Amino acid sequence: MGKGGNIVLINATPYNWILEDVQFDTMEHWGDTFGEGITKVISSNSSVEAYIEFKGNIFGDNHTGWGSATYRMDGTSYKFTIHAVAAGIYSLNVTLDTFSTLSNPQGSKIELGFVVNEDVTFTIAGDSPATFTSTNGPSDWMQANLQILGPRPLQNICMISSHDAGMNKVTVSNPWASESNTLTQWLPVSGQLTAGARLFDIRPTLYQQTYATGHYSHAEILGWVGLSGQTMQEIVDQINAFLDVNHELVILRLWASQNINDSHRPFNQKEWDDLMALMAHPTTGLRHLFVADNPTQVDLKTLPLQKYIGNGKSAVVVQIQPFDINIDAFASKGFYKDWQLQYYDVYSDTTDFQKMKDDQFKKMRDYCSANPIDKRVLFVLAWGLTLEGTQNLYGNIRNNGDYSNRQLFKVFPEVSKEVYPNLISIDSIRPGDLPALAMAINWKIKQ
Repeated sequence: MGKGGNIVLINATPYNWILEDVQFDTMEHWGDTFGEGITKVISSNSSVEAYIEFKGNIFGDNHTGWGSATYRMDGTSYKFTIHAVAAGIYSLNVTLDTFSTLSNPQGSKIELGFVVNEDVTFTIAGDSPATFTSTNGPSDWMQANLQILGPRPLQNICMISSHDAGMNKVTVSNPWASESNTLTQWLPVSGQLTAGARLFDIRPTLYQQTYATGHYSHAEILGWVGLSGQTMQEIVDQINAFLDVNHELVILRLWASQNINDSHRPFNQKEWDDLMALMAHPTTGLRHLFVADNPTQVDLKTLPLQKYIGNGKSAVVVQIQPFDINIDAFASKGFYKDWQLQYYDVYSDTTDFQKMKDDQFKKMRDYCSANPIDKRVLFVLAWGLTLEGTQNLYGNIRNNGDYSNRQLFKVFPEVSKEVYPNLISIDSIRPGDLPALAMAINWKIKQ
């Protein structure tokens, strides 16, 4: 028996994808997969999960097989080919034979990888090469798609959200916490930005005189357990560097503060003032803070994206969520209260992927069914697993996140013009398919 896994094809274009040619040699499952059934025609706004398998030998491996499958978008000359290669390692890739996508010229080879018994995804969203966002999409995916996204308010857009952003490294340690059971991200905020994340869940801490991100919880016997990650100054610097080049919208959602110096209590007013002063500093603070026309009264979710990043602008929105914190001194500098951008954000509190998936989809259907689009807050699809019991000692949050993220393709079939997430909140952000997934949803919900 050989090594097998799934390739998922997400068609978020107005064209059916027609299978035109299949070639293979020394493959256990390729010709039957692409020559029969659902993979012959992949309908517009649909997805297909197809099983492929390399042929094995008596040792279980064979590093010489290959396969190809060429699709054409119906009514066009746009063709792409899926390739499977076993040459030292197993891999899947896609070549753009007769067209380009944003950030991928015609003829490009887009590597998908290969994971035994799991999924890799290839996505195209858009209606022409000028608008196609594919896997390996642009780092400035909002600006690149401003023609379609610009007129929409935030409540009619899907974005990727980083859960516990900044928790990719340790700057303050705790004897009862480890990297495996506390860190949530593989990449710093700079890498998450490049990979496509646009909202950052930041839980600030203060240790000695340094503000940083943190991930802490209170255990009945052990007390406060957790770690601190990237410093806030480091995050500010990375956002500046990214937005100097990529004219995107970045939202920083600050909440759940903890003063580690003083028994992990929440920040007081002065501590919040000092953090806001750091972020708004005229020379070392955020350079692209967005100031609305009526900053103390605006409902940010109702503003169209072009208001934030039109005319080649970059924008940072900083939201201070504790309702009792006074931000008057910073209200005209790009800082906003909790009520000015509200969320429906309820996680599933389980380590079981199937339970999490079913629960999050039910929450999304129920919320969207009960609330007209123009009355909704931002719905957060909390696509993450929590550690339970002994997993708090031996589990690995980022490995769990990798597994969950390989299943993100399951979101697309659940989306309609009326039912969709505004934010998909994930751990373990990596480069690859995130801008394409967001744009696949944004094209599918186009009103």
